[in-house]
Amino acid sequence: LVSIEMDQSGNLFIGGFHFVQTYDKDSLWYFTDTLDVAGFNMPIINACKSDKIGNVYAAVSSPYVSKYNNLSFDTIQLPFQGNAQVGAIAIDTSNQLWVASKYYGVAKYDGSNWQKFDSTNSILPNQYASGICVDNNNKVYALYFSSIGLGHLYAYTNGIWTLEQLGIPIGNDKVEMFVDASNNIWITSEVGMVNGIIKYDGANITTIIAGASGLPSNDINEFQIDDLGNWFYATDDGFYSFDGVTHRKFDLPNSGIPSGEIKKVVV
Repeated sequence: LVSIEMDQSGNLFIGGFHFVQTYDKDSLWYFTDTLDVAGFNMPIINACKSDKIGNVYAAVSSPYVSKYNNLSFDTIQLPFQGNAQVGAIAIDTSNQLWVASKYYGVAKYDGSNWQKFDSTNSILPNQYASGICVDNNNKVYALYFSSIGLGHLYAYTNGIWTLEQLGIPIGNDKVEMFVDASNNIWITSEVGMVNGIIKYDGANITTIIAGASGLPSNDINEFQIDDLGNWFYATDDGFYSFDGVTHRKFDLPNSGIPSGEIKKVVV
């Protein structure tokens, strides 16, 4: 299991090695690269993202993105050469697709054409884009790995990229980013100088680690917040929630969820 996404109808899309699964609460559908499914003939489905009209995009370790419209798959050629290693996808309020590539940086797709952003047309580096997300004001954030354990956060508004924050303690491995209802950016990384959960409120970086915070583990593989403000996080030690007062672990006796390594969570 490498990626997971829920569309507007509540259907789940699960990506892994050589497969994509969809679950609509009644049936589980399984697509593999042995089927005639455009786009899924590479090993890893790195990221999945749904747009506002029901399409789901899946990025694989290859120079394209696959688009599923609930009936069939289409292949969208990326503006990069070779194995782009797109590890993150975002959709803005105009339903434009944004991708972050480990080897080629950031690009935007408007449904017809791609626009690449690198050192030739912006302040962005040419490679090592680890994550991307869009806030509630349609501001795009891209997180770049810069040196061992550290990353820089860039922001895109009105056609211009600016440097937002330096020295975020991430690793250059897969980074998960999302924006909450208050426009805070939350970041987790499987590899980094400081594991745990990172919060950026538009001005300051806060790192939440196990100990005084009550966080039971620093090995956070993915973290989400629901509409009521409850935290849910997948760790190497199981699945947890936090309601603002109490951290709760879900395991076999109380939920049927295994106590071992949990990779992904979606709300």
